[in-house]
Amino acid sequence: MYVSVIFLNTSKTDCSLVGFPVVTLYNVKGFPMNHESQKNSPWILSRRVTVSSGGVAGFVIQFADGEVSGVDPPQGCRGATSMQVKLPKVRQYDLPFLTYFSVPLAPCDGGGFEVTAIQKGEPLP
Repeated sequence: MYVSVIFLNTSKTDCSLVGFPVVTLYNVKGFPMNHESQKNSPWILSRRVTVSSGGVAGFVIQFADGEVSGVDPPQGCRGATSMQVKLPKVRQYDLPFLTYFSVPLAPCDGGGFEVTAIQKGEPLP
């Protein structure tokens, strides 16, 4: 399963993004889910992208959405209802930039997932 997360630059100035976002999944009760550590995907290289006013950039989350046979120990799917995204090296009001999305996800195989680096335009898996 691939999920694209897209950010729109609504400011009047260009912004610069680089690196891999940090994603935290939350369960239906609003608590962070126990899952394997996020893996940064090797198929999209990390590079600085400049996003013009009105432009977009984003990243892709990849995860298994069905039980994986042969995993030891077997892990089922666990539903997440939202996620928090922290953009690397981006600050807002002198605090790390965090945003939340309500999105139903059900990562399996221990709840692990991969995240691509930030890409200019609409991100591709």
